Amino acid sequence: MKYFTKEWYRAALAEEQQRAAGGKLKFNKKPDNAMRDYQRALSKIQSKLPACVCKTFHGSVITDVAARQDQVVLYFDNSESFSDVEKLVLYDADITCSEGDPVGKTWLHEEVSLADGAFCLAALLGDDQGELYEFTVRFTHAECVVTDYTDSTEAGMAETLESSIRIGEEALHVMGILPDEINVFLEALRKNDYDLIREITKD
Repeated sequence: MKYFTKEWYRAALAEEQQRAAGGKLKFNKKPDNAMRDYQRALSKIQSKLPACVCKTFHGSVITDVAARQDQVVLYFDNSESFSDVEKLVLYDADITCSEGDPVGKTWLHEEVSLADGAFCLAALLGDDQGELYEFTVRFTHAECVVTDYTDSTEAGMAETLESSIRIGEEALHVMGILPDEINVFLEALRKNDYDLIREITKD
């Protein structure tokens, strides 16, 4: 890792914990430019990168790593992450760095770079004990499978709409507006016809 090193992560975590505890921060320290510097470097090569590795995998847990012939396949539990990727397939791939078994580790940060006609995906991983690990794969192209939230999203929207309608009906009832007066009431609101609104809502 060039930008998001273990030392950088520990320092950033310590500062965040200090801020959360209300402690005094050391404003005279060297500014943390890792995120800015990485985004600048990424912007210069992003057009050359596979789209699926330009995503963030932050917060995903690696559930399996399958190395088969020239492929490396990463499987994720993304239920509590910022990512929608369930499976990342890297082709013509070679794991160039793996500190311990990545399975079960949480993905904290990633760096994508060019590497002699190929690409390099480097990850900073963490475990429940706070230990940090590096994991790096060199590859030539990539594909990913993302979580389909369509059903849950549509169900959620339907539930929200139904709830809103129910609340609206209850509110109109409390205001004394009869069902056959609703359209008239809404039209009066649109026209700012306060005399009509008072007439409809009077006791």
